Amino acid sequence: MKHVFAEGALLVCEELAQVGDIDNAVITLRFVNGVLGTVEVSRNAFYGYDIRTEVLGSEGAVTIGVHQHTPVVLLTRSGAQHDVVPYLMERFGDAYRAQMQHFVNCLRDGQPPSVGGADALAALEIGIAATRAYQTGCPVTLSELRVSS
Repeated sequence: MKHVFAEGALLVCEELAQVGDIDNAVITLRFVNGVLGTVEVSRNAFYGYDIRTEVLGSEGAVTIGVHQHTPVVLLTRSGAQHDVVPYLMERFGDAYRAQMQHFVNCLRDGQPPSVGGADALAALEIGIAATRAYQTGCPVTLSELRVSS
């Protein structure tokens, strides 16, 4: 990661002002190879956890994250309607079980986890950079962050 920029706002959850927090943010990531990434964060998905990933490339795209029990969407003049899976464990139960099984397998077999300390540190650095960028209104270069930390 080369640098991170972030903007945010307190739009709905006014009680967050008491702790100096926000409920919406947009983060721009510039990777070392020049690729751009964006992360949108919102606490206002009151219909349930809205977690998805979209990757757009020069030869296609992939979208991950489904909020529906069924792949049926009703499209009419008044809009689109479909069912929603709002409960956390319904949506992510299989993923949580797989993570726990991987953890147990690593302990039992003495294997390193698929996500290690370096991965965790990189995620933490990006999070700190995004927070700092939001606070200052300026992009934060990760190499500068590492030197000043």
